[in-house]
Parts: sequence; C-alpha cells; structure tokens
Amino acid sequence: MAGAKENSPKLLSGGNPQIPKGDGRGPVEDYLAAMPDWKQGIGRRLDDLVLQEVPDVHHAVKWNQPFYGGPDGTWFLSFRCYSHYVQVTFLKGTSLDPMPPKGSKHAEVRYLDIHEDDELDEAQLRRWIKPSLRRATPYEPLRVRPNARGPTRPQTEVSPLFSRQHSPSLRQSQATTRPRRCRGGQRHRPKSMTRRAPCCCRPHPTW
Repeated sequence: MAGAKENSPKLLSGGNPQIPKGDGRGPVEDYLAAMPDWKQGIGRRLDDLVLQEVPDVHHAVKWNQPFYGGPDGTWFLSFRCYSHYVQVTFLKGTSLDPMPPKGSKHAEVRYLDIHEDDELDEAQLRRWIKPSLRRATPYEPLRVRPNARGPTRPQTEVSPLFSRQHSPSLRQSQATTRPRRCRGGQRHRPKSMTRRAPCCCRPHPTW
C-alpha cells in the first residue's frame, strides 16, 4: 500500500492530478484514475460523453489537464479539478448557443463548473460537444525568434488559453530587461543615483 501511494501522481492545488504531458489515450487514463473522490466519477462521465459524440477524438494531457480535439491539431474541450468543483473548458464557448454559463478573461473561452451535488445535464453537454469540434480552429504555437548571439532557441508550445495579444514580442521583452546605455557608452544610471554619481549624458548638478 505504501508503494502504491508513493507511485500515485501528486495532487496539485485544488486536488488536480499532476500528469506528465503526453499524447494519446494513456495519459488521459492516468489523469482520470488519479482524480480524487467524487471528481473521478464526473471526469469519467465527461470522458464517456466526448467519446460517444466524437468516436475518433484525439486525446492528450497538457498543462495537467486532459484535452480533446480533432485529428487536424485543433482542441475544443478540456477539464480540470478545483477544490469544490470540476471545471469544463470550452475553447470556442462564445460561439455555442446557449453559451456555457461562466465567462473567462480569454477570448472565446467559456466554462462550466460542476459541483458534487450538481445534476449533470448530459443532454446539454452533448449539444455543446459536437458544435465545439466544428468551430475549433488550429492554434499556432508562439514562435521565439533566433538569438543572434547563440544557437536558435527551441520553440515552446503555448496553451490555447494563452492569447498572443498578451505576449510581448522578444524585442519588447528585451527592451525592459537590457540596461540602458547613455551617449558615452557607459551604463545609464537611474535618476535616483544621479545626485551621487551623475551619468555622463547628464550635466553635473550645480549643488
């Protein structure tokens, strides 16, 4: 029993299982088996509904939650555990009629929170699943520009919930991290330091 506990996945904040990222049915089964208490029953019912409506669905676990999508690289639904509910994410939820009840700060995303005592409306979920797949569009992973001083940096996959408009470009991020250089080529000193050691691009104070 002690060995089984040691090998079981770690539960993160809210009881969400920590499952290594991977494609296919195996990682999703690992996630479902690690869901705690009553949440596992909700997770398996959601999984069964998706499989019934989309038999050739593509499975994956990303960012510690199961994702469901089409064979063309689109994702339309995922879910994860929180302390008091299981949250279902519809990645194109704003295009559904009626829309899932809970809004999101991410464009087009809507949520459905399922609590322990909630009656699961399977008929409504079925009416959301297939239209979600039809409206799903491929997302393009955020590409990092090559570093001029070294080898090309590897491309990293970005969550479909991550909006490109909120991600600064590499040039913008460098502008906030690189030290300013004054006209003499020396490192620019902030204004708070100019009284003690003025920068060469500023005149010496007259005090």
